[in-house]
Amino acid sequence: MVAVAAIALAAPANAKVAASERSSSSSAASADGGHGNQHRTRAIVTRWASAWNGNRPDELAELFSRDANYTDVALNVAWHGKAEIGQWVTNTHAGIKDVRVEVKSHFRSGNQIAVEWTFSGVMPGATKPFAVPAVTIMKLRGARIHTNNDYYNLADVLKQSGLPAEWSPSGS
Repeated sequence: MVAVAAIALAAPANAKVAASERSSSSSAASADGGHGNQHRTRAIVTRWASAWNGNRPDELAELFSRDANYTDVALNVAWHGKAEIGQWVTNTHAGIKDVRVEVKSHFRSGNQIAVEWTFSGVMPGATKPFAVPAVTIMKLRGARIHTNNDYYNLADVLKQSGLPAEWSPSGS
């Protein structure tokens, strides 16, 4: 989920498994159109975060439609289809130590889900860990995620990590 696409290819894959989820209360129920959708929304968001935190690419991929798209806006990279989306989880855990997604809140409006979360971990070559706010916008097709766009500030990731703005995983 994080400059440089190749960061997801370096460090060890022993990621910390932790998740926290708080849903928005009554506003979520009204935006969802009822408690049934609120429950389904919470289930999607919980499974999404759990798959990231547990380094379970198959579980994440299963949440998506066959022709889904997952975009990391900060990196300007996208993955298409379940196999590539699952591989993104694997690559992220291979390149960022202690990857963690901590959900702060979420809400649904129609076929879209907005998730506010904290993205944290340790970048390759970093002297310190990072923890930055992030937002994900998911668009559903039926009960599956059809598009997923992650937004966070890559400059903040690098600054908190003690890495230069022009950092690259190859060191160049």
